[in-house]
Amino acid sequence: MRFKLQLIFSKYWFIIGITLKFIFLITFYFCSLKTDTFLMKGLAIKGGDYAEQFGTVDNFISYGTLSLDKPPLLAPYADRTPGYIFPYIIFRYFFAAPIAWQVHIFFQIVLNVCAAFLLFKLLSKTGLSFLLSLILFNIYIFSSYFSWFTFELAPDGMSIDAFVIAIYFFIIFFTTFNVWQLLVSGIFIAWCFHLRGFTLIYLPVFIVFICYFTYIQTKSILKIIKLLFVFFLPLFLITTCWTVRNYIQFKEIIPLQRAYVPNQKFTSKLNYSNMGKFSIFKIRKLVSTWGGDCLWYWPNTEMNWFLYANDDTVIPKYIPNSVFHKEFSKLHLVDLKKDLVKSINGSFTTLQHDSLEKLIITKAELYKKSILKNNPSLLFISPLKRMWHMFNKNPTADWVIKKNSLMYFFKFFSFLCYYIFLFLTLLSLIFIKKFKTIHYFSLSIITLSLLEFGFLIELFHFRYFSTAYVCVLILGFFTISNIFNKHKNKISF
Repeated sequence: MRFKLQLIFSKYWFIIGITLKFIFLITFYFCSLKTDTFLMKGLAIKGGDYAEQFGTVDNFISYGTLSLDKPPLLAPYADRTPGYIFPYIIFRYFFAAPIAWQVHIFFQIVLNVCAAFLLFKLLSKTGLSFLLSLILFNIYIFSSYFSWFTFELAPDGMSIDAFVIAIYFFIIFFTTFNVWQLLVSGIFIAWCFHLRGFTLIYLPVFIVFICYFTYIQTKSILKIIKLLFVFFLPLFLITTCWTVRNYIQFKEIIPLQRAYVPNQKFTSKLNYSNMGKFSIFKIRKLVSTWGGDCLWYWPNTEMNWFLYANDDTVIPKYIPNSVFHKEFSKLHLVDLKKDLVKSINGSFTTLQHDSLEKLIITKAELYKKSILKNNPSLLFISPLKRMWHMFNKNPTADWVIKKNSLMYFFKFFSFLCYYIFLFLTLLSLIFIKKFKTIHYFSLSIITLSLLEFGFLIELFHFRYFSTAYVCVLILGFFTISNIFNKHKNKISF
């Protein structure tokens, strides 16, 4: 029975994967709610960040400039890393935008299925049974909280799949030392990085593994340098081309992007109600200072209170009293909230608006410094709170689904899988003596992700953990395999 399944899967894995993906898509299509920021256009979900990502490519095809604006402005754009440009620019060159969206989403579906298969192959080769590897294949395609990213016109889905493909060729390289496999891994990690810049934190893991295993194998420093050159060559070339383009356009050296969020640097041209404006960015940083939740669209968070609470005088209980002191009292907090609401809803001249924005920015920076000066222990406590906020959220919450629909089953199962595999990852440390290269690699990626989102990036989103969640799945299935003692050579289906 197991042999027959293996034979069928080896021949038809692509058809099986595509079928699963389209079952998910059809269910999602009929069960989703259409909103202003969540519109389904055929295969594609057109989200709120379309303009900053794919819209700039539309303008390049139509007007010859990668720009957020339409004529006559056409100001050059570099507020995002360039990974999202490929391959959409190719599809957009040959087709009108609505058709290019469908072709691009189909490309993402194919990429997702191929990544799932390579993950299946990798774990099969490293000792996971066929049955568990097959379950992982299905969960990756069908039942992970990021499964619907494949249908979204956004870089998240492609970055996860690119990361999986990079891992596959990277780990396989250490069994063959075929330099072409390392180069392919480097190409996909370069693409992954330029799709989602926070994956920069993963690069030290790749460096350490190349140095360690190459030295063990060859005892040659020169060989290590050559392999590092091969691995980082694609990243160097892409970043160099992007930097040269930006220098030509802006007369500035911009290797990655000009702003953390679009239009982060406040100007009078920015819509004052934009959630990406610099004053809101600074208040989100202030909230993160005490380990608060800076997601404004999430109910019962500090940032949601800042923007949407009707009663300005009631301080929510989830803001700790220990934050307040002489230089930052509850009155200061309430006044800052009032200023922010006025900056969004108030009717002012441009000069008055600009003045108010600068006042909010100055206050937020001043309060942040005074809080840390008064309570320096927050430098260590707040990162732990931020990590807790990131994990203590339903990662399927942004699935805009009709109540009591079939999709609720998939949503619940994906939610359940998320927390089960987080727990299994913790449990995998019990079996650390049985770790292989892929498991040490996965643990390293997860650890760096936690440090990054706790200590380095104050403004987080649970989406940011989606690439590292692949490593959670790897360690989770490793734990299951050890718990039931069902390795590849022992399973009877």
